[in-house]
Amino acid sequence: MTDDAFRRAFVARLRKDWRAEQEGNFDPYRFPHGIAGLSKWRWYARRFGGERARSVWRAARTYSHSADLQWMYDRLDDDASRELLVGVLAFRALGSRHVRLPLNAPRFWDGARAIERDLRRATATHRLPSGETLDDYDLAPAGIPVRLRGHLLNVLNAFTLQQYRFERDGVVVEVEPGDTVIDAGGCWGDTALYFAHRTGPGGSVWSYEFEAENLKVFAHNLQLNPEMAQRIRIVRHPVWSSGGIPLDVTGSGPNTRLAPAKDGRGSVTTDTIDALAAREDLARVDFIKMDIEGAELDALKGAEAAIRRHRPKLAISIYHRLEHFWQIARWIDGLGLGYRFHLEHFTIHAEETMLFAHVPRS
Repeated sequence: MTDDAFRRAFVARLRKDWRAEQEGNFDPYRFPHGIAGLSKWRWYARRFGGERARSVWRAARTYSHSADLQWMYDRLDDDASRELLVGVLAFRALGSRHVRLPLNAPRFWDGARAIERDLRRATATHRLPSGETLDDYDLAPAGIPVRLRGHLLNVLNAFTLQQYRFERDGVVVEVEPGDTVIDAGGCWGDTALYFAHRTGPGGSVWSYEFEAENLKVFAHNLQLNPEMAQRIRIVRHPVWSSGGIPLDVTGSGPNTRLAPAKDGRGSVTTDTIDALAAREDLARVDFIKMDIEGAELDALKGAEAAIRRHRPKLAISIYHRLEHFWQIARWIDGLGLGYRFHLEHFTIHAEETMLFAHVPRS
């Protein structure tokens, strides 16, 4: 592989897609109000050329990090992951108008329609402070003994697409029966229930969630699934690099984020995975999932002892910040534990790029 393989592949993808006009490349489940509902700037941008200028800026910014992305390109363990890295970054630069991602295929649309048709039992059963409503689902017809209050995308991503499971070319990174799982970013409990289903009665799930409204929905979902609830423990703190740090909270639902404490006291205090493992005397940590709105690298640093000791399988979201496309894997690689890396993407838009990492079993 040449030293500029990423740069050449990225430029070639931009040239290929720059003048393309994609149709049917928008997800109404994620953005129910359409393009106009995202932000008003887009109408003006398209009319006066600002959107193209923004794409040029984003492409140039990505290109300026070619050396870092070349490192990531080289460390990915399969060709499909490398191709996906280039495609996702091209999408982030040019947008849905020009770039089509692999998931925009019958698998995605058929899966969503099947959930609406076969699994949704009631609509608008819970209203969030944001005004968004959640629906009720029963996954039993799909062979999954889970009932869930949430969004259609919670069912689609966690259970149908299995966002936290990787399989390609004989390599599988997944939660297995009996595993001890860390679920960093529990939100409404859909991922915790997915992991509890996968790990079975011999395993356990430790799910980090701290936002009050999220916890209400999470508690309701545990009540709906009492058998699986026995395997799930909620850790009511944000996960971070150090414990006991006061922070404030912004946003809500899946977009809940941490911010510096304005008054020095904060509304929440942090925890670390290492502290949890010590406090609960965890004999094993088999799988760590993180989707925590850009706090992933900090949280990994707070799990270093557990990772060194147990070498768990990792499923880490890297899409919140451009620099996470290389920084997270580089930090894990720097531990010198022999982790191998793969990439997968679970939407038809820019969100949900997952880095899977595992140490091959001898």
